[in-house]
Amino acid sequence: MYSTAGDRQNCDIERQGELLGNSFDEVFVYEGHYKRGRADGETIALFEAGLKRGSRVSRIVPIEGALNACEAALKNLRPGDLLLMQADQVDETLEFLDHFLNQPDNTPDEGNRPNPSTSETAVTVPEEISVMTSAFTGAAADCSGPHVRDAVPQQSVGTI
Repeated sequence: MYSTAGDRQNCDIERQGELLGNSFDEVFVYEGHYKRGRADGETIALFEAGLKRGSRVSRIVPIEGALNACEAALKNLRPGDLLLMQADQVDETLEFLDHFLNQPDNTPDEGNRPNPSTSETAVTVPEEISVMTSAFTGAAADCSGPHVRDAVPQQSVGTI
């Protein structure tokens, strides 16, 4: 589940999409609070252009709103899945996760995902989930490739 601020260069957003498309099977891409002058759907379209160049991605799910993306991605989980959630509003997202994970009726929605090739049982949310965040700032001015400056190491922000 991923988004970015709208004030990034088009080539940076497309490159982020391509990197995601090379790294993940399914990507939920959303527009959130930080459109920063872009029209509705513009950031998602740029991500999709990059994602389609990715070598691994088999499913792209565009969604409007961070919390809608959180919910859809969580309901899409199956045993063995890894879900990476990039939140544009950390406090709001953590509050949503706390509420979501403490609701007994929140189980994956198999109707939104192709049927698995094996007979797996429904996912149950673990009693304890560690929430991790990381932050990266900076971008390449020339869009020549992936560049990251001022990386902040991953840190735990709490356990739900």
